[in-house]
Order: sequence, then structure tokens, then C-alpha cells
Amino acid sequence: MLTLRFKKEGAKKKYIFRLIAIDSQRAACSGKVQEVLGWWNSKDDRAHLNKDRILFHLNHGAQCSEAVLNLLIKKGIKKGKKIAVHKKEKKEETKKELEPEETKGLKENNTEPNESIETASAENNSSVGENQTN
Repeated sequence: MLTLRFKKEGAKKKYIFRLIAIDSQRAACSGKVQEVLGWWNSKDDRAHLNKDRILFHLNHGAQCSEAVLNLLIKKGIKKGKKIAVHKKEKKEETKKELEPEETKGLKENNTEPNESIETASAENNSSVGENQTN
């Protein structure tokens, strides 16, 4: 299946992304690009896209990566809603919530041996009392 995705090029912190069409099955082994469809500079948001070829590949069943889809929507080549690519999921439990639960578990563990000691001492006291009466 043909995929439209970005290929990162350029120097450190000065990347330019090439928009390429690549066969996803053969890409892992060879990395050969079928066609370069344009470029995008993310720093200043300049882009040069070959609209005719992009639409040709999309009409013939090519799939877009999420970042490419967002760029095509932004530039007006494709219609639809953008996809949140870099959205971070919120953690359900924070560290503050974990700390009291951990201390509760420690307190419970500490009280259990004390209770068993108290019950054992109560049993010993009762047996001592029985020995005295006999």
C-alpha cells in the first residue's frame, strides 16, 4: 500500500521535511522513495506541494500519515478535521494522590502485627489467670 509521509532532512534544529510517496511494505527493507511530492519547513511554515500528484495518489488509495493529513488540511488540499498528533494523555493518578495511599498501606501493615501481639498477650494473661486459680 502506498503511504504519504514526511522524510526528515537538513541540519540539526533546521529540519526540512520532504513529502514522499513510499510503498509501506517495501519501505522497511529498502527505504526507496517512489516519488517526492514536495517539501515543508516547519520553522516558518513554508511549503511547496505538488497538488496534482498528491490528489492523484490519494484518489488511487494512498494513505496519509497524521502529520501529512494535518498539513494537507491546513493548506486546503484536502477537507476535513485535523487530528491531534502530539496530544499527551493525562495521568489518572498524580503523585500527591499516590503518597497518602502508600502511607495508608504502611500504617495498616504496622497495625496488624501490633494487633496480633495484643491478642496473644491477652490470651497469655487469661491462661496465667487460669493457672493461678487452679
